[in-house]
Amino acid sequence: MESSRPRRVFISILGTGNYKPCSYRQGDFTSTETRFIQEATLDFLRARSEWSADDAAYIFLTPTARTSNWQAEPIDSRTDSPKDYAGLEPTLSQMGLPFPVEPVEISEEGDEEAIWSVFRSIYDQIHEGDRLYIDITHSFRYLPMLLLVLTNYARELKGTEVVSITYGNWEVKAEIKPIVDLGALIELQDWTVAAGEFLRNGRASGLAELTKERVTPILKATKGKNEVASGLSKLVDRLTTVSQSLTTIRGKEILEGKIFKELDKCTHGLDAGLIAPMVPLIDKIKDSFGDFDTKPSVSNGFVAARWCYRMQLYQQSITILQETMKAYVAASHGYPSEEEYYTELAAKAFIIAKESISEDEWRLGESDPTDREKRAEVVRQYRDGSAVRELHPLYT
Repeated sequence: MESSRPRRVFISILGTGNYKPCSYRQGDFTSTETRFIQEATLDFLRARSEWSADDAAYIFLTPTARTSNWQAEPIDSRTDSPKDYAGLEPTLSQMGLPFPVEPVEISEEGDEEAIWSVFRSIYDQIHEGDRLYIDITHSFRYLPMLLLVLTNYARELKGTEVVSITYGNWEVKAEIKPIVDLGALIELQDWTVAAGEFLRNGRASGLAELTKERVTPILKATKGKNEVASGLSKLVDRLTTVSQSLTTIRGKEILEGKIFKELDKCTHGLDAGLIAPMVPLIDKIKDSFGDFDTKPSVSNGFVAARWCYRMQLYQQSITILQETMKAYVAASHGYPSEEEYYTELAAKAFIIAKESISEDEWRLGESDPTDREKRAEVVRQYRDGSAVRELHPLYT
């Protein structure tokens, strides 16, 4: 019977060094003394007790690593003499893991062809929907970057999830060596991609999806008391509101400025508690709205049109510009810029000025003579005013 949950997969690259025994620590966990970070990491992940036969571990190794550290009786590659310890294969075998541990040979070469060969070797072991636990302690030369790129590639094509990326810092001068959690790098990369999408096209859907996936569970677990998670959630919610207002041309909301005021409030103090590299991302998003007024202002319409143009939202840009030009004309003559009666007469004035239409040919949508004269007087003011004279060549 096929498992109903995704497969948990441990991925590690075995090195060629002569490893000395030590213990590793991560949080409340401290490993027993071992020469191999793979043993310590699998214990940290509770692989013996919580993983099952449906899961898997892949140890990627070069031919030299196989003889130096995998086999039962390792050989020192520099002296061709036996080492005084058993290799990783018998070490992991003695752990009694409930799933198979498979060695996969990779190339020792560093040219482009070899790099792609290693990429394929690792990628081919990954199944659809796998949850990946990656150890990069002995990933030499280009391999850490390759693994980072590969995990993103697999996420897109095979729907995988990177649960953890860890590094056993065995070089640190301490009796117990730390297992460093590098998951923040993946987290940062995901937020960077989503923020970049927003800054390029103005759509907050990527940020919203990331918030739902990563932030909402934290808020539920802490009952909304995690300030960083709460702050990020509010920021993305406000960004979504602003994005929707701009992309769906909600002119009233844009001119009122309230949505920009609420967005600005969400960014204050948010940098506290964030991983440091995320702060410039938040600042970049905040700066993208720096020209909007947080108080009611017709100028917000012109800023919005320019913002949409930068985001290649050309139809929205044109529509917002037209609507704002009408509101600007009404406001410049002391009429309510939010009332359609006055803005639509501004549209008439633009066409009249642009096409030099004589007054006896005006079609103002009047319903009675009294209303016609009122409309005509407003249009005359508009037509003769500086706003229509200066802007009518731009009105289409």
